Amino acid sequence: MTKNADPDHGLAWEIDRKLVEITTRFPFLLLVTATNDDEAFAEFTASGYRGEPDFHYRPLPMAPERLMRELFDLPIEEVTDETLAFILRDKRNETFRMLDMLDNRGRDTFRYGSMQVFGGVSDELLAIASALLTVLPPSAPIEDKDTLDAPTFLEASQRELDYLAAQYPAARPRAQLRDDLSGLMVSQGVLNVGRKLRVPRQRVEALLQHEVGTHVLTYWNGCAQPLTLLHSGTPGYEDLQEGLAVLGEWFVDGLTPARLRLLAARVVGIAHMLRGHPFHETFQLLHEQHGVPVRAAFYTTARIYRGGGFTKDAVYLRGLVELLDYLGQGGELEPLFIGKLRLDYVPLLDELRQRGILRPPPLTPRYLVQDREAGHPKLNRLRAGMTVFDLIPRG
Repeated sequence: MTKNADPDHGLAWEIDRKLVEITTRFPFLLLVTATNDDEAFAEFTASGYRGEPDFHYRPLPMAPERLMRELFDLPIEEVTDETLAFILRDKRNETFRMLDMLDNRGRDTFRYGSMQVFGGVSDELLAIASALLTVLPPSAPIEDKDTLDAPTFLEASQRELDYLAAQYPAARPRAQLRDDLSGLMVSQGVLNVGRKLRVPRQRVEALLQHEVGTHVLTYWNGCAQPLTLLHSGTPGYEDLQEGLAVLGEWFVDGLTPARLRLLAARVVGIAHMLRGHPFHETFQLLHEQHGVPVRAAFYTTARIYRGGGFTKDAVYLRGLVELLDYLGQGGELEPLFIGKLRLDYVPLLDELRQRGILRPPPLTPRYLVQDREAGHPKLNRLRAGMTVFDLIPRG
């Protein structure tokens, strides 16, 4: 992509900041996440696992059409640097689609917007997911005594947050408990922990590296750049972001067969939803045919049908598959933590780094530092070429 000399890039940075300001006015994931998952599960159970649960959502804090108007008032056509103009235009168009999704929340048309923003499920990805569900047997239920409650997990997360702050004193990473959330979610750099969450002890370190070592870390790395889109996310960043997060789980030996089954079940469930099947049939597919426990099958299905049909959960397995292929072809891992980006942005950001526009990222995940100090044993395995099936723990 060609580029023009623009010593201060003033207009580009102004539009960049405005785009981020617009996106922070609507916490997208929170707005498409139901606030009554537990109550809906109780009602669905009482109904004999039939029907469509009635999900409730947070009120929209803004009028989508007003923000859409602001987006197209931005004079991106006047940006002279063609690389930056492409990135800004790409982000504007994705933000418009996300606002349109919110405007259609609760309708069938929501899922079509979701496919535009997050993609669908290819035949190849579905085949991988189905194979994983076949080769990985269902796991036994985890007893409560082998889990941590939300306040204890929140306390454990502080160690990882402090690790980031020690590397980069300008960072102010934090975590908080929320009553209106059932799981974990990083939003605008904050780790949100649902008050009713229980985390298996064997998964604590993996979840810390997933949520803090990837999502929170890349937020603050993005904040260190003049291109502020790198902390809010370039268009389509979710695939790589979740691929990195799941790979982080593997680096700390926390990518369990049960976790891989869950990622595969999400893909299979989304494909089923996109074929037009109702909620209860997708639940039955996951629970009865693939052996996903009742509660896990419900919450997986709820994530898929939220908003009217949400395809985002396919990005975990798809992003992992794409990342493994990238590394096996000689791609570098550490530069991917510069912020929240998608894989085909790597050459664009490399160009901006060579031109002195972007800076080296200040934060590196703990597990990569440890792997480097040990002589890169795991990274070398990835560079030699691995598939998702090679990540399955042995023994």
